[in-house]
Amino acid sequence: MNVIMFPFQGDGGVEELTWGQRRIWDATRISGLSINMGGVVRVPAGTSAEFVAATLSFLVGRHQSLRTRLEFADDGEPRQAVA
Repeated sequence: MNVIMFPFQGDGGVEELTWGQRRIWDATRISGLSINMGGVVRVPAGTSAEFVAATLSFLVGRHQSLRTRLEFADDGEPRQAVA
C-alpha cells in the first residue's frame, strides 16, 4: 500500500468537548461500541495521486471535524484536539 502525505491548513487547538461530542463519547463509553463513519469513493481511471492529495488537502483544511481527535487530560477527561 502506498502512503501519500498531503498538507493542509486550518485553525486548531485543544478544547472541551461540545455537548454533541460529549453525548457520543458517553454512548461509546457505556456501550463499548464506537460510532465511526467512513466511506469509499470511486474515482475515474487515470485520476492522479496529486489530484486526490489536493482534494483531500482542501477538504481537511476546510472541515475541522475531519482533523479532530480525542486527547485525554491528566484528570482523564476527553478533549477535542483539532490539528
